[in-house]
Amino acid sequence: MKNKQEEFLDIYRLHAELTDRVRQRRQRVSQLFVTLFAVLSAAFIASTTTDSSAELKSVRLYIGIAGILLSMSWWYLIGSYQSLEKVKFDLLYQLEKHLAFPFFDHERESLRKSKNLYLYFKLDNAEKIPPGLFFILSVGSILCRGLSEAGISCDLLQ
Repeated sequence: MKNKQEEFLDIYRLHAELTDRVRQRRQRVSQLFVTLFAVLSAAFIASTTTDSSAELKSVRLYIGIAGILLSMSWWYLIGSYQSLEKVKFDLLYQLEKHLAFPFFDHERESLRKSKNLYLYFKLDNAEKIPPGLFFILSVGSILCRGLSEAGISCDLLQ
């Protein structure tokens, strides 16, 4: 039979593992969106290098709309995973107070006190750059389609 300290360590290990799994899921979600945007980009490029029929213009519009929706979904999911991770780490910090060495808390404090903090760019901030860029590109593709409908040339690839 386990004593209370062993049970506590088991709970701590399980929670640390579950926190790591959230981070892994977050990475896989981002990889999925990068793949989806690569496919959308390839489809957009293919539609612009062929003739300018009305059907292809409609395809470009749908690609732009899909890009906007995917960007917004990706941005939302990143925020959701960030919130979930924050809660999980806050719980880990609370659990660590009962350990001989609160590793995560010491790591966090070392980063906060570091004189080279500018070298540490939060992953949370960097992670939102790609969906933001894809959102801008998707809006741009829709605006470009509108301009071309108005007779204004908008060749992005030439």
